[in-house]
Amino acid sequence: MLRKNWHKYRRAFLNFDIETLTKMRVEELLERPNVIRNPKKIEGLIHNARQFQRIRLKYGSFSGFLRSQRRRERAEVIGILVNLFKHVRDYTAEFYLHSVGFC
Repeated sequence: MLRKNWHKYRRAFLNFDIETLTKMRVEELLERPNVIRNPKKIEGLIHNARQFQRIRLKYGSFSGFLRSQRRRERAEVIGILVNLFKHVRDYTAEFYLHSVGFC
């Protein structure tokens, strides 16, 4: 379902542009067509965009952030990601780290 409608989600969430999303309010996004109608998930999306923005300011990029975590144990990095981002749990964080070659 997600893959089939990805183009709609991209448009609904402003091409996932972090700068734009950090300035949005939940109500504004809920008014857009094709947006998931769960306010908690929208709050999470905005929160996560702000976290990415903070990471980019501090480390230059998310890649730079991950490089800074190389000395940590995998389980610790997973815990950091779970604590930083909403709606991200252990499995999602571990899967992501594997997909980018971290683990």
